[in-house]
Amino acid sequence: MLTELHIEDFALIGDLTVRFGPGITVLTGETGAGKSIIIDALLLALGNRASADQIRTGASRSAVEAVFILEPGSAPVQLLRQLELLDEEQPDQLILAREVHRNGRHRCRVNGRLVGLSVLAEIGQTLVDWLGQNEHQSLLRRERHQALLDRFAGPAAVELAAQVEASYLRWQELQSQLRQVAQDHTDHQHLAERLAHEMQEIDQAAIAPGEEEELAAEEQRLRHAAQLVEASRRAYQLLYEQEAAAEGELPAAVDLVGQAVQVLNEAVRIDPALQAPLQLVLSAQAELGEAAHQLRRYQQQIVLDPQRLEEVSQRLDLIRRLLRKYGGSLAALQQYRRQAEEQWNNLVHRDERREELGRQAEAALAHWRELAAQLSRLRREAVARLGAVLPGELQALALPHARIEAQLTPLADPSPRGAEQVEFYLSANPGQPLQPLARVASGGELSRVSLALKTVLLGADDVATLVFDEVEAGVGGRALLQLAERLLRLACHHQVLCVTHAPVLAAWADQQIRVDKQVVDGQTQVVCQPVNGPDRLAELVRMLGAEDTGREPARQYAERLLQEGARRRQAFQAAHSQPA
Repeated sequence: MLTELHIEDFALIGDLTVRFGPGITVLTGETGAGKSIIIDALLLALGNRASADQIRTGASRSAVEAVFILEPGSAPVQLLRQLELLDEEQPDQLILAREVHRNGRHRCRVNGRLVGLSVLAEIGQTLVDWLGQNEHQSLLRRERHQALLDRFAGPAAVELAAQVEASYLRWQELQSQLRQVAQDHTDHQHLAERLAHEMQEIDQAAIAPGEEEELAAEEQRLRHAAQLVEASRRAYQLLYEQEAAAEGELPAAVDLVGQAVQVLNEAVRIDPALQAPLQLVLSAQAELGEAAHQLRRYQQQIVLDPQRLEEVSQRLDLIRRLLRKYGGSLAALQQYRRQAEEQWNNLVHRDERREELGRQAEAALAHWRELAAQLSRLRREAVARLGAVLPGELQALALPHARIEAQLTPLADPSPRGAEQVEFYLSANPGQPLQPLARVASGGELSRVSLALKTVLLGADDVATLVFDEVEAGVGGRALLQLAERLLRLACHHQVLCVTHAPVLAAWADQQIRVDKQVVDGQTQVVCQPVNGPDRLAELVRMLGAEDTGREPARQYAERLLQEGARRRQAFQAAHSQPA
């Protein structure tokens, strides 16, 4: 429900706040007073097209803010949650804001967050429906007709429509997978052959963890075997076997250390303080002996083997080539191998997969057809019920020759909406064929046709706020009373906003707001205020067009209208509050 509309610098409005309540609210005033400007401002807040011409003279921008109270679980709440725009702390409140600047910049906000204009318009369509002489009302959108008919058909039809859409989407998904699997056979065969070759190449190599590092070390030893043998032999001699064969050449290190041990053994008898150095020399003697032993053993193990060197080099080349080809590491190569096998299995078993997907797609299509047939039956029944009640509604609204039908046009192909297209058709005058509603309805006819359909589809319409723009155009006498009754009936389920010049509609409303023009500081401004008591009575007298001589009878008639409106509202509200 719309609770407040704040407007700044829009057309002839400087700064204006309009508050709305439940039931019926009417905007009244002289022709040209600015009622349509308020409606245009609301349209702007809901995502309508904007222009710099709408900005008030002398201002740089216009701003409009609309505040709504939302019902839990309603379509706007679901959409806002889906768009992640719902204020979870105040989920029952929604604030839409729009700014239009002369430099062309537009800003749209939902609950304080910037959004695109298309998002604002999408949300707006769930909040307000327009039933006037304009292009904004939902009945002019063919895609809306199916949802209205399904809701009129009842909860079973709404649930079936959701199942039909889900079944269609499942069928489409399977069809997409089937097309993917059934791509060019030759390409698949070549890919399968390449994957098989790569898996064989990896498997035959059988690279073990750490093998590359081990082979690299072995290759290094084999390549420098002669150098390593000579180095170990010479080191062994220096430590253990060398003799002083030439003048100036020292004996082996082990012999020199042995001599040091003998000297220290004799000296320690004289001074025990030499015991510590003696122990260190003894340890060095033992370690030198162990080092000499290991060098001897290492020298014996080193082999000059050109054939083994060739084998190791070739193995290393293979390992390094495969690692470069399949990811740069053994882990990457193994991962590639697993993925290749999975892809190869899919390709090899493509025919089986294709057959299975084909069976699943046929089953999904059969399921869609079964659900769509059930939905079509419920829709046909709903069309028949509509056809039984609409003529009476149209006659009561001074359209006795009009015919409205919801036509079901079979579709050649499956669709998410079912087996048929739903569209409302209208014939406004005798002898005229039925044509799509949006193409044939004049302004006044469209308002009344919309009202008739809204009245019949009362429980089917989930939009909380309905805006009627001079719905009484072309209607008078008893038809005007019938029209007012239908607005009262709608007001039991919706918030109804109505721009009107009809005193009956104004008197029967829950709230009346008078719109005027005033000149302030040399500028014309639109102002408005709720009217109650004597002010409301005076406004009704004005609407009746009474001259001075007829003012008293007009005042008495206006009082009767107000009394009758109060009585009728109470009756409708009491009837609506009774359990079904």
